Amino acid sequence: MPTELDTAFAEMALEMVEEFGITAAFTAKASAHSTATMTTTPGADLGDVKVSPFFDYESKYIDGDLIRATDQHFIVPGSGLAFVPEQGQRIAYLGVTYQAVRVRQFWSGEQVAAYDVQVRR
Repeated sequence: MPTELDTAFAEMALEMVEEFGITAAFTAKASAHSTATMTTTPGADLGDVKVSPFFDYESKYIDGDLIRATDQHFIVPGSGLAFVPEQGQRIAYLGVTYQAVRVRQFWSGEQVAAYDVQVRR
């Protein structure tokens, strides 16, 4: 059962993104690939979600493998979502399409307060 503090942190994350965020369109991972026709069935539209502005990684975290110099990340509130952000989803943000390469959860007690989504072009 969530505590009063858990609820406050989740609400705070949502309020910050609502105030300063930008809308991004999420698309599910491709659902099927046919080697016979060499076509991929695109993933379903998951909808638009307000997210934090995208941030570059500090150079001390860039290792060239898990985090590349051009990777960015952003925060998605953990409450009020119709889906869970996950690796492989496509995100259209300010006219550029990215792919989620890693998603970390920030927990507040028993619930996810926010997701940190690492994206790559």
